[in-house]
Amino acid sequence: MPRFNSLRLINDHTEGLSLNKPTPFAHVADNDLAVGMFLDYLSHSPIWNESLVITVEDDAQNGPDHVDAHRSVALIAGGFVKQGFVDHTPYTTTSLLRTMELILGLPPMTQYDAASNSLWRCFSNTPDHPPYTVKPIQVNLNDKNMAENKCRL
Repeated sequence: MPRFNSLRLINDHTEGLSLNKPTPFAHVADNDLAVGMFLDYLSHSPIWNESLVITVEDDAQNGPDHVDAHRSVALIAGGFVKQGFVDHTPYTTTSLLRTMELILGLPPMTQYDAASNSLWRCFSNTPDHPPYTVKPIQVNLNDKNMAENKCRL
């Protein structure tokens, strides 16, 4: 295996309520299922304990939340990742880059990633994270937006 792989899951945006397009629920569920299937496969492979998966949105600036319009969720998985750990350290996208550089033994590319917090708090000293088993899908991926949609919360 190469030491670094980049994987892009392209169904991470919805098409809103555009007629005959997948519903927002179907779009999000499709992307979540893809991530789950990938983690299930990788975590049951012989390279799981040496792997790190970093999952992040590609454009979190598309809509403010109650704190900051630039906030985004980053999820990490791998053999050395602490299980059930939530880290409230303020990270940026360059923090993710810095973590990758440190793991790969690469020098920082710029002053921004050199000064970024790495994700070191999220890792254990020994690989003990169990494999992930993908959960059954609970949303119909074929649901389309119709002329009249009913909200299903």
